[in-house]
Order: sequence, then structure tokens, then C-alpha cells
Amino acid sequence: MKIALIGFMGSGKTTISKGLSNKMGYTFLDMDSIIETEMKLSVTQIFESYGEIGFRDIETKTLKNSINQDNIVIATGGGIVKKEENRKLLKDACISIYLKATEEQIYKNTENDTTRPLLNVPNKMEVIEKMMSERRPLYEKTADIVIDVTNRCVDDIVNEILEILNKRRI
Repeated sequence: MKIALIGFMGSGKTTISKGLSNKMGYTFLDMDSIIETEMKLSVTQIFESYGEIGFRDIETKTLKNSINQDNIVIATGGGIVKKEENRKLLKDACISIYLKATEEQIYKNTENDTTRPLLNVPNKMEVIEKMMSERRPLYEKTADIVIDVTNRCVDDIVNEILEILNKRRI
């Protein structure tokens, strides 16, 4: 089984993916970390050198390589759904779980985080609202399962995902 967590940056994809993969005995894959290791650059440096379009192309290649494995939980990048090719790959190859959070929760979770190039702006809340309004329909369209993560602890979210997967006998 291949599980991909999707959602806005700061929604908890990496932390929840780690917890989920641990409980399931699956391999945890963090797409941003894989990209940084392969490129020998931080995500911020990749954005600066290649732009967002260049980063998204690298992300697609990484996703294609990742889904060749089995028994994995993938923490995707927040913008992975922006490319139709990625949405199709996620739909066809994975059980995609959208971690849905409010704009306020995202702001709070990313408030002191300087590693997110698209949010290193003075009008952060405005940017979050704009980006979420663009991406939310793409997350919803791509997702097989939607989990509201606002003001919830990681263990509760992981347990809810496991319950849903068990009920669906996936």
C-alpha cells in the first residue's frame, strides 16, 4: 500500500506521516528531504536557483521514483497538487489523505518558520489565504480521505486515519 499525505504547508504532513508509518510498520518518505538530499540544496535554495516551476518539475520526478516502492507513507510538499501530472500520479498510485487545516492554524504552525520560501513575506496571513483558496479545491479533488487536523494532536489524527483505513479494509 502507498499512502500520500497532502495538504498546505504547516498542516502536519511530515509529523503525521512519521507517526502513521511507525504504527503501520511502513517506510516513511519525506519528499522535501529527498529533494534536498538529491539536489544538495535546501528547498529555499532550489526555489531561488530554479524558481517554483523548476522545483515542481523536480518534485514530479521525486514522486515518480517514490511511488515505485511499496508499503510507504509519503509526506508530500504543500504545492504538489499544483501540477496536474502530480494529482494524477497521487490519484492512480496512492491513497491520498488531505490534512485539512484552517488558515489561522497554518499561520500559527508556520509563524516562526523561515524554511518556507513562499511564506517568507511580510503579509503572511494574506498569502496563506490566497494560496489556500487556490489549492483547497485541488487537495479536495485529489484526496481519497479528508481529515480535519485543526487543533488536534498527532496521535488522534494518526488513529483516525488507521480507523478509516481499517474500515475500508485498505
